[in-house]
Amino acid sequence: ILEDNGITCGYIGTNGIDFGDVHKEINNTTPDAVTLQHTLSQMADHGCEAAVLEVSSQALLQHRADGIRFLCGVYTNLYPDHIGNSEHRDFEDYKACKHRLFTEFEMRSVISNTDDPHTPEMLNGCAAKPFTCAANNDADYKCTDISHDRSDQGLGTSFTLLHRGHSVTFSLPMIGNGNVLNAAQASAVVHACFGIPLENAANALQTIQVSGRSDIIPLHSDSLAVIDYAHNGESLRHILTELRKFHPTRLICLFGSVGERTTLRRRELGSVAGELSDLCILTSDNPASEDPQKIIDEIAEAVSPYGTPCHRIVDREEAIRYAVGILKHGDILLLAGKGHEAYQLIGKEKIPFSEKDILISAIEAREKESIVS
Repeated sequence: ILEDNGITCGYIGTNGIDFGDVHKEINNTTPDAVTLQHTLSQMADHGCEAAVLEVSSQALLQHRADGIRFLCGVYTNLYPDHIGNSEHRDFEDYKACKHRLFTEFEMRSVISNTDDPHTPEMLNGCAAKPFTCAANNDADYKCTDISHDRSDQGLGTSFTLLHRGHSVTFSLPMIGNGNVLNAAQASAVVHACFGIPLENAANALQTIQVSGRSDIIPLHSDSLAVIDYAHNGESLRHILTELRKFHPTRLICLFGSVGERTTLRRRELGSVAGELSDLCILTSDNPASEDPQKIIDEIAEAVSPYGTPCHRIVDREEAIRYAVGILKHGDILLLAGKGHEAYQLIGKEKIPFSEKDILISAIEAREKESIVS
């Protein structure tokens, strides 16, 4: 939105570092303190007037962002995640680290999601000027009339954003109430802090594409695939619930779970997919030094009580090609977990792996087979 309205902006977050023609991949959502400060300096030298920064709980725990003064902070939501031996010891620790952003950093304004039950606790002690955003509760920026659209171009969502009696209609080429609130909060930031009209924000978001986030790819026979970074139980539940609203013939979920992390996530993912999918295809997702078959088997145990058909294919490329090969008219295939990532972590080696490229290759191969047959 900022770039579309003439404000040169940089980005640092899960999808890497971006400013001008520069794009860099990074290992962490928020880089180490030296890299972070150096990057902000480079952005300033490049002429950036603003920078958007994803501040992770690990970054706050390790003081990577200390010393930064924020024009605006955004609180979206909170869910138990990143809990384990190598991350946070428990949910209270995770929550306390997130809370630091709103109490220990200089911040002029804060935009919060009042639909999230943790909002009062997370903003307790925050001295910034507050603005609120919500779909289900009263708010300064209120989302209403949310509708879900399916067309030849794929899936989309429209909604109305109300602010002080003024209403603006938004149309997103993305799905889910989470993205509705993301769009609304981003629009609230630029409106409250930069004076950009909400109409301008709506116009900028009509063609928004975020790599690996609700990335929709139309296929054949009115079927389609969605690539999304959903990698824990809550995010997977959210996107599967949203995809169900488009009334697919079958909702097929292809996913795995990372190695050397909490095993609780595996049970959550399996349980959610078993409950909400018509078919599960279990495969690898950055197994690291763990046996990928063992991870898949643990997920399958959680799927089992729901009686959902389940295929286990360790090789993720093979799994994607299998999934494309079985698609029928009106099916929706969700490829969950990897999103924007361009690698598979096997052992300690990052092996190049583009889920989108493999998906498109599988689609083209199937189309050629159809022509020949």
